[in-house]
Amino acid sequence: MSGLTHIEKQKLEREMGMGSGYVLGFSNRTFEEFFREVVGVEIFNPRFDSGSGSKANRMRAFRRIASDDQLRLLLNGLLDGWSVYANGPMPESARLLLRQVVARLDGLSGDAIPQQKENLASLDHKVSQKLISRLLGVTSANPQQRGYEFEKFLRELFDAYGLSARASFRSRVSR
Repeated sequence: MSGLTHIEKQKLEREMGMGSGYVLGFSNRTFEEFFREVVGVEIFNPRFDSGSGSKANRMRAFRRIASDDQLRLLLNGLLDGWSVYANGPMPESARLLLRQVVARLDGLSGDAIPQQKENLASLDHKVSQKLISRLLGVTSANPQQRGYEFEKFLRELFDAYGLSARASFRSRVSR
C-alpha cells in the first residue's frame, strides 16, 4: 500500500491543481498514456473509478492502491515530464516536494535533497567538454545511426545532471 503521508498527499494535490478534478494539464489521452507507459498501470481500469471518475479521483484511487515502487515511478515520471504535462515550468516547490517524497520512499533522509540540487547547478569543465565533443561527433553519422547516437548522448547528458532517463524504445512487430 501507499507510503505517502497525509501531508504529502495534500501538498501533491495542491502542486498538481487537483482541487478542480484535473491533474496538471493532462488530457484523458495523455493521462492514460502517462500511466501506462511510465507507471505500468491502466488508469482507466474500473478499479480506479473512484467517485466521479475524474483524473484527480483516479489519481487519489491510484495512490490508495499503489505500491511504493509504483509511487516512485509516478513521482519520477512527473519530475521528468512536468513541463510537458503542465504546459509550463515546474515550480521549485513542486520539484523539491517530489524529490523529498522519492528520497523518503527510497529510505534516504531529506537532508540529501538540497545537496543534490546544488550539484545540478553546474558541470565540471571536463565533463562539459566531453559532452560537447560527443554531440559534435554525432553529426558525422548517417541519419539512422545519428538518431541512435543522439539518444546515447542525451542519456549521458541526463546522467551528468543527475536526471533520470530511460533507454531508447524500439517496437517489435510480430508477423
